[in-house]
Amino acid sequence: MRNGILKLLREMDRKIDEKNEKIDKLTFEVECMTLAFIKHYNLNKIMVHTKEVQMKTAEEKKKQLEKKI
Repeated sequence: MRNGILKLLREMDRKIDEKNEKIDKLTFEVECMTLAFIKHYNLNKIMVHTKEVQMKTAEEKKKQLEKKI
């Protein structure tokens, strides 16, 4: 009887450890995906800002040329 209970407890402990490992792996994947999303978002933000600045600069140069002509 006692051996049966100990065997069940060991098996339950093993299953809990396996579940914890799966949870840890999934948590790590979510963290990686979140960091990748944040980096991607920041890069897009920088690119949009750069493009806006370039467009403004191009418009200013165009206006300057029109004034000279």
